[in-house]
Amino acid sequence: MLTKKGYAEQLIDLLYPNVTEDAKLDEQVAQIAVSQARDAYVRNAVLANKFETNIIYGNWVSSFYKQPIQYDKERCEYYTELPVRVIALPNNAGVQRVFFKGRVQDEIIPVPMGFKSMFKLQIEADLEGEWGYYLNANRIYYIQDMNSDHTVSIDLIASAEDLDEDAYFPVDTSATQEILSAALQLYQLQKGIPEDVLNNGISE
Repeated sequence: MLTKKGYAEQLIDLLYPNVTEDAKLDEQVAQIAVSQARDAYVRNAVLANKFETNIIYGNWVSSFYKQPIQYDKERCEYYTELPVRVIALPNNAGVQRVFFKGRVQDEIIPVPMGFKSMFKLQIEADLEGEWGYYLNANRIYYIQDMNSDHTVSIDLIASAEDLDEDAYFPVDTSATQEILSAALQLYQLQKGIPEDVLNNGISE
């Protein structure tokens, strides 16, 4: 399992084949470069195919389980706080799935903001028995009343900077080399390193 720290170490190895104190001090910069390159790749890939599908294919998803359901007294609605920021994508595709307790078959259906007022007192508001949610900033709000004793699971396209350095870092294998190459360029710019440094030998 490759982590953000692992990808950063690969970048440093390309520029500093022999481990030095200077190289160790650059690991944070390398992690930022990897994060920015990965998120840019995902965003560009989705925008390039936005008319084909709203589903994001490939190994980009981070999963978060047992997320608490809370009650917003100001809005009089139940909600769950997103555990990390998501990449801003069309149709709120940064949030891929929300479901109960890790049971994918109990998926909660995304609806537009304002769904309740648009379909007030109509059959459609019940989603034909399905549960519904809408995304608002860093929260998902539920259409129906929920039980605060329950939890939900969330699959999302996380902003890479919010992922811990030792946590699983979702990068699709087909894009690994391109992302590392882009990260290397970002790293060189941030550190003022000439761009003609060899970047071959990037491993997947």
